[in-house]
Amino acid sequence: MSIKYLNKDLFPSWRVATVTKFEKVLIISKKTELEFYEDKFGANVDAFMQRNNIDVASLEENHTYHYDSLNNIKSLFKQNGIKPGIIRKQSIGRRDFDEQWDLVVSVGGDGTFMDVARYIMDDTLLFGIKSSPRSIGGHYNTNFSNAEEHIKRLLTGDYFVEKRARVEGIIENGHVIKDLAVNEIAIGDKYMTGYSKLEVYLNDEKFPNGSSGLIASTYCGKTGWYDKVPLLERDPAVIKKAQDCLAEIGMGDRIINHPAAEFNPREENVVRYKTMMGGDNGQNYGYDYGIIRPGDEIKVVSKILMDGWAAFDGDKPTKPRPRCYDLFFGSVVSIRASDKPLHVVAFDE
Repeated sequence: MSIKYLNKDLFPSWRVATVTKFEKVLIISKKTELEFYEDKFGANVDAFMQRNNIDVASLEENHTYHYDSLNNIKSLFKQNGIKPGIIRKQSIGRRDFDEQWDLVVSVGGDGTFMDVARYIMDDTLLFGIKSSPRSIGGHYNTNFSNAEEHIKRLLTGDYFVEKRARVEGIIENGHVIKDLAVNEIAIGDKYMTGYSKLEVYLNDEKFPNGSSGLIASTYCGKTGWYDKVPLLERDPAVIKKAQDCLAEIGMGDRIINHPAAEFNPREENVVRYKTMMGGDNGQNYGYDYGIIRPGDEIKVVSKILMDGWAAFDGDKPTKPRPRCYDLFFGSVVSIRASDKPLHVVAFDE
């Protein structure tokens, strides 16, 4: 079967591939919200739900939705002679991807999709299926209602492949850690009320930064955190003070919330960055935004005395194998547009 690639002009390495048959398929399933509460609170789960007025009927309904979807997906592959491997999302690790899979299927919501994507380092196809009405599924074009149709189309070759840009981060904090994000990398204080002092270098051009941190986002991630982050306070008095400080250090032409800080159409292959909301505190720190094009690199040197971190794809430290990395004073984060796009199954409706 011939795979048709979308956005072929965005990546110089695009190619048309031929796959004769999907023989090795891995399905990765999320833990439902109901299962999360039951695992966390055990025998006390009923009391917890009652105390917090949690809609148990809704949780049970979506739990059923998810497992009905999952069982249907497994059945459809088996009917076509494919016996897929199945792993719970909380159990996956890099060794599960040492084997060459023809197709990886993410069943859940955006969290499951991004957790799975971090382990795909080559051109293995990722097929996301949103499994319940309660799941957030911005990364999905297949859901519980059209999964059967799309799986049949997939197995007959009637699909596209989207190459989605990713942002790469290399953390140097006493160790060297490399990770990929589908949405964004956020650098700053791990507590929202914290203040982050950073030195930021774009292709060796330095600017000091004092704010709530810095975020670097792909086009896919722009409708998540990136679009919600203002460059500065909206209070006119605070903005005026910040602009005066910027002028003192030769950055007076910077305009607060300038449209140039936002993504434009046809920027699917670039990574944008901007400073998160912050105050000047009289230190004359600058604010910045811009594009990290293929071949560019941003280097961020932490001047945070404590509680600094870099978080990938909105991850949390309480999750299994969290993607939140401690930044100490002097730690370095190098950010670039990855040359390893994610290959996502899509359908021409």
